[in-house]
Amino acid sequence: MAKDMELRALQNEHETLVSNYGIVDKDNRENTAELKSLHRAYEKIAKDFRQYRKSVEERESTLERGLLNRFFGWPLRFSQSILSRETRKREEKLKIRGMDIARKNSKIAKLKIKVSKQKKDLSRRTIGEKEWRQRYESLAAERRSEKGLEADSLVSSLRDTLRTLREENTTLTVELSELRRIHEEADEKLDSVYAAVQKANDEFDILEVMDSCWKSAKKSPYQNPNMVYKTIGIMANEALEWMETEEGSGSFEDEIRMYLDVAEQDSKDRYWKVGSINEKMNRHIKLGVNHDPSKTLRIYYDISRRGKLRLAWCGEHP
Repeated sequence: MAKDMELRALQNEHETLVSNYGIVDKDNRENTAELKSLHRAYEKIAKDFRQYRKSVEERESTLERGLLNRFFGWPLRFSQSILSRETRKREEKLKIRGMDIARKNSKIAKLKIKVSKQKKDLSRRTIGEKEWRQRYESLAAERRSEKGLEADSLVSSLRDTLRTLREENTTLTVELSELRRIHEEADEKLDSVYAAVQKANDEFDILEVMDSCWKSAKKSPYQNPNMVYKTIGIMANEALEWMETEEGSGSFEDEIRMYLDVAEQDSKDRYWKVGSINEKMNRHIKLGVNHDPSKTLRIYYDISRRGKLRLAWCGEHP
């Protein structure tokens, strides 16, 4: 469809180009004809002027050299005066015609410039027309090739299969959305962070909840306890899989980073009481970045492949 639109647009542009070419070519022919006409008129006027001047000069030369000038005196001078007036009138007319010729020469020069520009424009348009014609033919060939593919039984079968898969995908997406809705409705609404930690501790044997974690969870005003439970659940499930992998195959944080916002260091070292000693545990999960403890929670933890997932803190930012 897109190529059909491009093909039609290209064809319209080509027709416009051909029409414009015809107009410019017509103007060029008219200007060339006018230029030739003016040139012929100029040559005729110039020829007449040269002939008349030559005739006048010959008559005056004859009179000046003749014997009549010595014997008859005044009548001859009178005739010369008349002839001189006639010559001046003719010269005046020739002067006017010369000015007209000058104006026509100026017009001829302008027409030559215009014709030269039109020739250049015609040349560019001719090249452009060839390029667009090649592009048009190329698109037409592609379109014919696509029509050939549409008639191919294998292509038709693949398109039918793709259509069926898309319909199935749409159906599965709707079903998945409905299952998620049902699951969310079935989730137990936890009323506190302490309840979330207690539920997780009851369900996941891999967890070891330290006293400091219980105390911080009990004091936490975090408003989304269900998110806390889901986060601890992700940590527990990923911990089970990670503990079965070999040493050196990657850290626990590499496994959970795609699901949770995890930090391996803190702004300062955190120590938590384990029995009679204090252990450093800086790794933690971040829920929220707000300073409001009702919207922000931190879960500090420690884990090794030979032990359990120990939770040292689950509450507001310590």
